[in-house]
Amino acid sequence: MTRRYQQRILCQYKNATSSIQIARITNIPHWYLERVVFLGQHLLFEAVKDVQLKIHSAKTVKRYSC
Repeated sequence: MTRRYQQRILCQYKNATSSIQIARITNIPHWYLERVVFLGQHLLFEAVKDVQLKIHSAKTVKRYSC
C-alpha cells in the first residue's frame, strides 16, 4: 500500500432500514471489504481517507464517503 493510504480513520455505518444490506469497499487498490449488515446493526471499521462505502440492498445501491 502506498504512503497515501497508510493513515487510517475510524468509520461507521448503521443499517436503519427494514432490509438486509451488503456494504462494500472496492475503490482502493489491493484492499477490499464486503460485509452483510442486518437490520439495526452498526458496522464499525478502519479505512483510508479516500474510501467509498457502497451499500447494496434489494432495491437500491447508495454510495457514501467516510
